[in-house]
Amino acid sequence: MLRDLLNKDTIELSVVAENWKEAITRGGELLIRKGFIKKSYIDEMIDSVNQLGPYIVVMPGVAFAHAKPSESVLCNGLSLVRFETPVEFGNVKNDPVSVMFTIAAVDDKKHMDELQSLAMLLMQDENIEKLMNSSKEEIIQLIEGY
Repeated sequence: MLRDLLNKDTIELSVVAENWKEAITRGGELLIRKGFIKKSYIDEMIDSVNQLGPYIVVMPGVAFAHAKPSESVLCNGLSLVRFETPVEFGNVKNDPVSVMFTIAAVDDKKHMDELQSLAMLLMQDENIEKLMNSSKEEIIQLIEGY
């Protein structure tokens, strides 16, 4: 469930990032602090965007930073960062990014329930508005419903 992964330790608001690489690093640092990933996973996420382009910007203002499951992922993890100033990722249609989820998965299957819950959360415009403007406590309350 989302509430098992997103909590006061894996959500950070008013994050400063000068560019998309720094943005991905900030999201990954929350997962490192919780012991979910090794630093090398941040490099893998950046490499993925370098190779495939800004596909991680999935809708206006929202990105899902991730890479393929690897030995750099110690256990499934999810973080949410909201940027002080929106960040350009190079996605003409959906930039700039205000909210980024960083996803770490040990394999291709175990994190699907969480991703489905996250997709359901983002299907409602009012929830996106809350993610972009609410306090950490309000965001946690919102997530507990999914």
